[in-house]
Amino acid sequence: MFVSLLLACAPSPEDTAAATDTQEPICGSAEGIGYVAPTLPNVMLAVDRSRSMADDGKWQSLLAMTPYLEAVEASSNLGLTLYPAESDCDATIAVPVSSDDDADLAIADALSSSSPGGGTPIAAALRLIRQEGGMQDADRDNVVVLVTDGMPSCLGDAVEEAEALATAEVPIKLHVLGLGNGADQNQLSELAEAAEPSTGPDNLYMAEDVEDLLGRLDHIAAALSPCTYALEETVVADTLQVTVAGERLSECEEADCVEGYAYDQDAASVTLAAVSCRAALENGCPDVVFDGEVL
Repeated sequence: MFVSLLLACAPSPEDTAAATDTQEPICGSAEGIGYVAPTLPNVMLAVDRSRSMADDGKWQSLLAMTPYLEAVEASSNLGLTLYPAESDCDATIAVPVSSDDDADLAIADALSSSSPGGGTPIAAALRLIRQEGGMQDADRDNVVVLVTDGMPSCLGDAVEEAEALATAEVPIKLHVLGLGNGADQNQLSELAEAAEPSTGPDNLYMAEDVEDLLGRLDHIAAALSPCTYALEETVVADTLQVTVAGERLSECEEADCVEGYAYDQDAASVTLAAVSCRAALENGCPDVVFDGEVL
């Protein structure tokens, strides 16, 4: 017979943190079927505001990041580091990593109220994030997304700082995004390679323009928010029906698919792909329903 296995609501960041500690359902159907909520990652955007970012309208185009921020705010704890800060070789945490609903707006405001000027102190920015960025949470992924249009300048070894992120007591993942023709791919490759122990090899991307950059940011964010639901009953695989926000999903045929779901019958668990996961997190309760024939 077909039964409704789960009627679940999207958790708030506070509820998500609680679920991680207790491994208890956030909410469920009248039958008491629940799930362990996903743990939202900490994501610190480290954005280059050196003088070269004023060239070719890159800085103004970067303000187009606002829709991206709105899209991922529900699935990440967001923060913003700008480099340089008041001096050419310094950095500042403009928006601390936060689960606040308006973190995306705070980041957009910080970007729009700033302007390019100074050098490219990547080492200072990475060191600041490691020491004061609030990225020492062992219960979740801690991720830095570094955006730059040039090459490291000022004192300090950016490669050593990238290694320090990867080897920290709580490893911090680093994604390096080069923007435009001025970005030195060789030097940025060294940064990316130093970060590989925690991030993996696919952590360097050279974007031709801001639109290309935003596409990569979206890809990174989507991959960081898995939604795995442990069902209380094992369902016959070919009878499983998964609905998110009223839309029935298709089963993923590829390991790296971005929409749909994957079902592990042995573990009785369903994992929503990145885009579908985001839809589940962004919509109100109820938003996820599993139906199927119980074994």
